Amino acid sequence: MLTLVTLALAAALTQSAAGPRAASPTSGAGRATTAHAALPAAAAEPALQNTPADSVYRAGQAALNRGEYQKAVDTYRTLRSRYPRSPRVGDALYWEAFALYRLGGSTNLRVARERLKTQAKDFPTASTKVDAGSLRVRVERDLARNGDAEAQAWLDSQREVVAVAGEATSVNSTSSGGVAVAGTAVTSTSRGPRGRQRDDAAPAGCDQAKYEEQMMAVQALMSMDSERSLPILKRIMARRDTCSAGLRRQAVFILGQHADDDPEISPLLVEAVRSDPEQEVKRMALFALGQADDPAAVPALAEILRNSPDRELQKGALFALSQTDDDRGAGILREYIQREDVPDELMSQAIMFLGQKGGAESGFLRQVYPKLRSDRAKQMVMMTLAQNGDRENARWLMERVQDRNEDLEVRKSALFFMGTQSESVDVQQIASLYSPTLDFEMRKQVLFVLSQRREPAAVDKLLEIAKNDPDRELRKQAVFWLGQSGDPRAAEMLERMLEQ
Repeated sequence: MLTLVTLALAAALTQSAAGPRAASPTSGAGRATTAHAALPAAAAEPALQNTPADSVYRAGQAALNRGEYQKAVDTYRTLRSRYPRSPRVGDALYWEAFALYRLGGSTNLRVARERLKTQAKDFPTASTKVDAGSLRVRVERDLARNGDAEAQAWLDSQREVVAVAGEATSVNSTSSGGVAVAGTAVTSTSRGPRGRQRDDAAPAGCDQAKYEEQMMAVQALMSMDSERSLPILKRIMARRDTCSAGLRRQAVFILGQHADDDPEISPLLVEAVRSDPEQEVKRMALFALGQADDPAAVPALAEILRNSPDRELQKGALFALSQTDDDRGAGILREYIQREDVPDELMSQAIMFLGQKGGAESGFLRQVYPKLRSDRAKQMVMMTLAQNGDRENARWLMERVQDRNEDLEVRKSALFFMGTQSESVDVQQIASLYSPTLDFEMRKQVLFVLSQRREPAAVDKLLEIAKNDPDRELRKQAVFWLGQSGDPRAAEMLERMLEQ
């Protein structure tokens, strides 16, 4: 009993601490490691992927991609409250602010402002830091238009011309300096201040005064109708010199605003993706193509996905195809997923984007699953289907858990996603899996998944196992997770153990 009593003391101390729940028992007396130690080995690589916090973060991104902004806000708040020490929190603050901005309204905008302030103060190295600077300007501008005095004061304090999503606004700045970001997408990878050229500063070797004049002229085109502005924008987009890179970025943004109205614009954007020497111009043009309701854009995006040697452009094409309402977009993603020469990273993104469409695409993913060679791709299928909340998907995941012909790590992944991501699986279904006939490692995974559920029934099952399971190691695991639960009944049991 000494080992269990020692573990009970460690669990009791853990229960009273403010640390995150995501920890796992080791063979030592009550020591803990990070949560992904309890997950399938493939899911723990890289370190952030498929941890409980990462799964919540991805669920927020999935909601954003579907346009479910309130659900995204709620999901990112759950991440911050459950896993306050997760490395994902910094970026989650940005995406929560982004979702609030898209919801609109003064209250949401004020909350978004606070989230961006928190990120700037507490997470200065977050990967979304640059995008957050852009979003802050947009939020403050909208608040100022609604009479918010704080927002107007912040804008008045700026000193620089800040280009935000290609939309230039003359303001003054005393803060960290202007930021230029355009075409921000949910899947974009933000690169920080060193990763891009600010649009209010001329590239090295270019005349600053001339550049500023030309930039102001381009910005003025935003208020001009497309019939008059398009010939000028065409000439800008035809340039390939280094000094015009910022001008072309601004031009792409303006073109993107009118892509639905003018059939001449999509070919310009396609040509930019194919031949512009500036990577950011290409990325922005891809994003604009994805947002354009132009059937002609779909074949061009497909060509980029199939034939471009640039992986970043392929990623952009995947996202753009996932955003189009054209049925051909989903068909191209299905075709891509069935290829055998697709890198793991791109395959996983294609699966995620297609799965987010739900409906018949869930059936396709279940059908193609046995043909996938990569564990990472299989895990993405599981995660995507679990997040869809469909009962058929939940039934399919349960079959993967119980199929002894499946690789053990795959079964553990299926259990993890089914138990932590699916809204169609109740805690009793998870608890019912725990039996002497289940593999030892799978029983450990059941314990971990139960520890991530908030329902009282999860604690009930953990208490039962801690008291009665004939396997000492599994009792130790249950005791540890009870210490993480914060449930008063768990505290009472631990106290009784210590008094023996």
